[in-house]
Amino acid sequence: MNMKYRTIAAVTCVGALTALAACTTDGAAADKALEVWMPTTFAAATADEEAATWRSILAPFEEEHGVEVNVTLVPWASYEEKYLTGVSSGQGPDVGYMYTEMMGDYVSNGALAPFDDHLSEETTSKMLYLDQGKVDGSQYAMPFVVGGIRLLWGNMDLLASAGIDEVPTTWDEFLDDARTLHEAGITPLYQEWGAPNRGMLNATYFPLLWQAGGEILNEEGTATAFNSDAGLAAAEFLKTLLDEDLMPADVSGLTPEEVQSAFYEGETAFFFGSDGTWADLEQTEMNVEFVPGLVGKQAGTFVASDALVMFESCADKQLCADLVAFLLGGDQMAEFHQQIVAYPPVATDEQSEPTKFTETYAESAESLHSLPIAAGGAGVYNALYENLQQMVLGQKSPQQALADAAEAGDAALAQAR
Repeated sequence: MNMKYRTIAAVTCVGALTALAACTTDGAAADKALEVWMPTTFAAATADEEAATWRSILAPFEEEHGVEVNVTLVPWASYEEKYLTGVSSGQGPDVGYMYTEMMGDYVSNGALAPFDDHLSEETTSKMLYLDQGKVDGSQYAMPFVVGGIRLLWGNMDLLASAGIDEVPTTWDEFLDDARTLHEAGITPLYQEWGAPNRGMLNATYFPLLWQAGGEILNEEGTATAFNSDAGLAAAEFLKTLLDEDLMPADVSGLTPEEVQSAFYEGETAFFFGSDGTWADLEQTEMNVEFVPGLVGKQAGTFVASDALVMFESCADKQLCADLVAFLLGGDQMAEFHQQIVAYPPVATDEQSEPTKFTETYAESAESLHSLPIAAGGAGVYNALYENLQQMVLGQKSPQQALADAAEAGDAALAQAR
């Protein structure tokens, strides 16, 4: 699904957002028209199909409140740039969809308004992931898409040909199976280290970091925490895969599309993908199974926690909050999940049929991690991605890559404060 191909903004938000308060306007919603920005496309839907679905979903709210709701669909490839340009110039939305990597700078610079005084007990009591939208105790984000769990997929026919009958569940089992596959002439693993965006870390490094007992940032979000024993263990695990040729020599140039194609075509036995991969896999005759990541010191894997946010520029905060509450309603979320993208419910009032991954989400709930919300966070993720890429290219040791990434990341966090 397209969400995993988020493109890094080529510019930093921090400087451009510094004067944000002066750029915001206070009259956009006064004329009973609300602007909403959403990403496109999810899953396999086209932008036109998604636009039609949003019109259908929003029609009852428009009628009830006598307000026009204009939805702008923003391509993932330009998502951060569009927000930065729009919000900084006072032409941004009243309500928007943001992923956690984006939110910190907008909260820090006063662009977002908290929901705390505008949501009813009826709305908040049914939400399943409210805590993931809190910053410094305030509800700045309402979780809207919690899904995209990263999984280890295995080609069971390739595994069986090497005498392996199940997908490994631990670091040690994975290395043992990878070595067995390598000896049998089968490439164990492909990864997308040539991806043009940092989002690939959600499948390749962050799960290993959490499995080793590490964290990306400290609890306050003021400093990096990955340059640790756990972070080093995760980086050295990847280095072992490279040094023992358990990943191909050209892995540093592979894109996400090339990695997925290689898995679908039986060129590699393992692939770290999301539950969204199933939409494509079930169209094939491949014999595949999955586990929710590996277990190192502990279990841990990534799950997206994207949310709806309300901007300070919204002239009628209660109306914007009512719109968010409406969108999070069970019937609206059911239509969103049925027509646009099939993610798990985020509230208790959505009636949904169990999916292939319902049990996985339930059983793995305590080991699912989202990226922390922190001003300057995007700079941290960019620095980590760039330095780990250099490690994969053989230009830096794991220790040097983490140290350099931490120095750059800490500078980004300090600049944003």
